[in-house]
Amino acid sequence: MTEDKWWTAIEEYEKFDLPLDTMWADIDYMDDYKVFTISDKRYGGLPEKVHKIRSEKNMTFVPIMDAGVAVRKEIASYHALQSGLNRSVFIKQAESEEPLTAGVWCGNAYFPDFYKKDTNQWWSDMFDYLTSHYGLELDGIWLDMNEATNFCDGYCIEEERPKNSLRNKPYYVPGERDLESESLGVDGRHDNGFHEYDAHNTFSLMQTKATADWLIQKKGLRPYVLSRSNFQGL
Repeated sequence: MTEDKWWTAIEEYEKFDLPLDTMWADIDYMDDYKVFTISDKRYGGLPEKVHKIRSEKNMTFVPIMDAGVAVRKEIASYHALQSGLNRSVFIKQAESEEPLTAGVWCGNAYFPDFYKKDTNQWWSDMFDYLTSHYGLELDGIWLDMNEATNFCDGYCIEEERPKNSLRNKPYYVPGERDLESESLGVDGRHDNGFHEYDAHNTFSLMQTKATADWLIQKKGLRPYVLSRSNFQGL
């Protein structure tokens, strides 16, 4: 997908006089699937096109935002990763202060620890960066991969699993589904002392709250957050 095809979709709706209130953007608008970036090659003109549909066509725009922050060797060139590491906002390994490695569309990734207060501020700062650095206007957020999902079963790097893993704790699991099947390692450690074993199902709730807070506090909007996953209270 490119911004030209994205714009063509709008033109085709208008051609056949079909109603169209909102345009969305999936992860292909990002640079190398890195959250809080825009691809210069495929979507370099997206901010201008979004401004046009909002100002001239009375439409709204909702981009996707994945949960995992891409792990890249060129840390200095990726603001979300560099600032996240500097502020220690990611879920940690059980026996290390290093982030727990998972895997999503971008490859290896670190997941934010929304149980840490500064992580919520960092998340807000990243949306500020997306809108100010790229000039992208938005009216809501589409959250994806926030079960939290993992393309690895538990650990993408097996050395990060502790010998006495909490995976061995339960005597019975309803449905007999492995707790780490397509999920983060259960030993992942949160700032408040929780492990993923205890907090996995609440990831979407905590992330959605942080996202809604940004839309309310920074944008003055009635928050529209489409979340792939949910939990009681969402």
